[in-house]
Amino acid sequence: MKYCFKILFFLIICAILANAQTIRKVLIEEGTNASCGPCASQNPKYLAWIDNNKSRVIPIMYHAWWPGKTDPMYLYDTNMNKARINYYGIANIGVPAGVMAGQFVTPTGNNYKGSVGDTAAWTQGLAKQDFYSPIKIDLELNHNDGTGKVTIDVFSSAALNNKKLRVVICEQHHHYDNAGSNGEKEFYFLARKMLPDFNGTDLSLAANETKTFEFDFSVSPDFADDLYAVAFVQDDLTKEVYQANWTIEIENPQEPDYALFLNQFDFAFVGGEGDFDKLEAIALNNTEQEVTFMINAFKSTQTPKDWNAKVIDDKYILHVPAHSKQMVQVQLTIGPTIAIGEVYVNAQIQGLPTSFDSKRLVGISENIQRFHILGGEVDHSLFPIITRTRGQNIFYDIPSLTFNQAFQKLNSLKTIVWSGSTNGEVTSLDGEILKAAMDNGVGVLISGGKITAGLSSAGILSKLGVGFIAYCREGYGSAPWPVTLRGVPNDEITFYFPDSIAGNLINWLLPLFRITNKTTTSAVMTFRKSLDSIFAFKTQLPDSRVVVLGINPFVILNSEIRDSLIARSIQWIEGSVSDVDEQTQLAVDLKAIPNPAVSSFELQLSSDYIPNANIYLANALGQKLFNIYSGSLLAGQQKFNVDLQNIPNQMLFIVLNVNGKTKSIPIVKQE
Repeated sequence: MKYCFKILFFLIICAILANAQTIRKVLIEEGTNASCGPCASQNPKYLAWIDNNKSRVIPIMYHAWWPGKTDPMYLYDTNMNKARINYYGIANIGVPAGVMAGQFVTPTGNNYKGSVGDTAAWTQGLAKQDFYSPIKIDLELNHNDGTGKVTIDVFSSAALNNKKLRVVICEQHHHYDNAGSNGEKEFYFLARKMLPDFNGTDLSLAANETKTFEFDFSVSPDFADDLYAVAFVQDDLTKEVYQANWTIEIENPQEPDYALFLNQFDFAFVGGEGDFDKLEAIALNNTEQEVTFMINAFKSTQTPKDWNAKVIDDKYILHVPAHSKQMVQVQLTIGPTIAIGEVYVNAQIQGLPTSFDSKRLVGISENIQRFHILGGEVDHSLFPIITRTRGQNIFYDIPSLTFNQAFQKLNSLKTIVWSGSTNGEVTSLDGEILKAAMDNGVGVLISGGKITAGLSSAGILSKLGVGFIAYCREGYGSAPWPVTLRGVPNDEITFYFPDSIAGNLINWLLPLFRITNKTTTSAVMTFRKSLDSIFAFKTQLPDSRVVVLGINPFVILNSEIRDSLIARSIQWIEGSVSDVDEQTQLAVDLKAIPNPAVSSFELQLSSDYIPNANIYLANALGQKLFNIYSGSLLAGQQKFNVDLQNIPNQMLFIVLNVNGKTKSIPIVKQE
């Protein structure tokens, strides 16, 4: 039997709108399995949500290789299903899990990230999606009993560079009597074949350009009655899906009376003083009367005062006739202050309470040397610790997606801290960028509870001289699970940590690593029960240093130890107070008596003659408290009395600095 489906992606129905905008169809993708119990319980709710939102969303379901290995929908194209599930890291979460427009929606309540049964989260996520897109996709499917051709026309009103066009042949519904063990028999929106394969087709378009693509395909004739095709444009850098379309004819959703949407795809730039970039926005009026948009270019609160934001050509007032639209641009210019700045378009409709804020354009000073990259949720970000222990404007906070877009142009990088917090995973792209940074001599601290799979797939673990063994925890029951940790004797970062550190695992397990290259790599922290149970380590590469903490540091209950772990890890990476390589070059013997000390101690120092030395007391974070002595040191032994009466109980360090080379010993103030 021959089938032919053709759909034009309808724009504004009103005929008098000559230059119409394109309604955005939001792609939603799920990983599931026919032997997965939670899939059977969550999928009916998810399918009902899809039906209620069918005018705005396009669903695709990929079937996983677990828990049931014989799921026939997975086995039909194992490479495709594996590739798309791994592309989003769903294998690290478990099934069922899904994404909207290439991103996980923010879960509600106690639901996990990606839960398809959390329809409140999906509703909130859909409400945040842009209603219009610069991209228009026309799609035609012709086939005879499962063998045929797909033709796709892709147009963009804005320049589109280095994206992917992906095409999927899907089956709308299939009945299986025994696909798996979870009781499901009716399956919907099944991905059957990707064209030309799961990698997609490279796509770049000039502004207002159209390109045509054709793909031949063949699938089982058993699927022929319910076949449809999906085409979507995706950015592999951010995984965002900008636009999608399918060959199932669905009435378009009700359009808003007014809208503000952006006519571009890139929202980050790197430059020096005087460099600038623009946001291009479209103000749309779908009503019968002319309306006035009041336009402003607003900077975020973090943007320095000497960075300039303006509306180009002074278009602060836009009179938009009925059923038409007008373009407005705002510009962000980098000033002399080194920072990360943002600008966005604000549009207020005159006489109405209606107001719109656009996405933000991010400008990044090219001279920034240190970044904190947030790859997880904000509540357990390391940035407050870094700011508290290192000071303001030393590290700059940036989301991982923005950093990934800007990485190639950041030529002054010295140190980056990648913080997965509780729920952040190292994606394949994160891994590639972190590896490239290491190869370029950038010091790296990686921390998080779900980082191991991404580090393994990117080849980082093998590069750092470690192998992954398994995940482990101490204690069972409901989270948080208690765990007992410890520092490592003779380690430059944690040698003074207690041998019993209390912690609570928030919602993940700790990875166990084995060190495969003991020349370059050593343990930083372990479980208390064994120094071989390593979950954090450090590596000396030829041109850089790397610390990997397979833990969300907020697992550690003692905030002083937590802060010290982060601060001293960064110090080791950058070769400061705890740098053992520098310490070994100083032939000096330091002793503190007594240790622990109550109100004072005697520092005993033996050395050769040193013409210019500085001795000071520092806290566990490496911050200088006061000088003990500055000047020349005579050959032999010298003694210094040090008063601690005004110092609270804590771990301290006596630091000797000679021409930038340091040696330090710990001392405990304990009354």
